[in-house]
Amino acid sequence: MSWLSGIFEKGYRRKEISPTKAVELLIDVSYFGSVGTDNRNFSKQEMLDIISDVENRFPKSGSYELEYWLAGAILNYTFWFVRGQERKSYLQRAIGT
Repeated sequence: MSWLSGIFEKGYRRKEISPTKAVELLIDVSYFGSVGTDNRNFSKQEMLDIISDVENRFPKSGSYELEYWLAGAILNYTFWFVRGQERKSYLQRAIGT
């Protein structure tokens, strides 16, 4: 079992994680096709839940690395799963407006 699966608890609640672990998690969900480094496949909903959770846990992290990967994960989610007019709100979210 990888560290990634250890973050997930029943009901999709996550244990406390550090900004470093959050970055690792965002990197994993940001791989093309949503297959992370531990070969775990992420669904559309799992990816959105992870992004939202990290975004809520670290609203003003001060970490450039965390902000970079959070924006990248939001952009990837938008490109892979969001269509039409709905894209605007996700793109604004990625740039922090």
